[in-house]
Amino acid sequence: AVTAAADMVIALAEQKGFPSWLSLAKIFRGWALVQDGDAANGLPLIERSLAEHRATGELLEVPYCISLLAECLAIAGSKALALTAIDEALAMSKATGEAWFEPELHRLRGEYLLDASIGRATEALESLRFAHETARRQGARTWECRAAQSLARALAAAGQAEKARALLAPLRQ
Repeated sequence: AVTAAADMVIALAEQKGFPSWLSLAKIFRGWALVQDGDAANGLPLIERSLAEHRATGELLEVPYCISLLAECLAIAGSKALALTAIDEALAMSKATGEAWFEPELHRLRGEYLLDASIGRATEALESLRFAHETARRQGARTWECRAAQSLARALAAAGQAEKARALLAPLRQ
């Protein structure tokens, strides 16, 4: 579905001359390629399209687009590069004040830090806690649930199952 929608937007944006929409659609097209197992073509498309999008001067949703690149880098096995991308997205989010996606960026940062090859568990838990607290403060229920689930998994893996259960209990309401 993402591929079909991206292709439709690409055609329309090319026809009407909307470079910002064109670059965004190509980012999603690249994301879909990676999801379908074609990282060799998807990652370069995302990277080129993200550069094209930035060249338009557009700042809105760029941290989100960077997170899509990070997700695809992680899928391709480059967790350290994914973490670098997330840190870039967080810095940009802070600089622009675009906060709607901030909790999810911190959650993703925590998830990538938990990866055994990176081995920064304490920092990962801090990121996951911050993601959860930020989402609660914003009233962003979806991000709160995602952050709580990630944090609960990390706590349970660290032998703190009771804390994990207590964290998830309020989400059932």
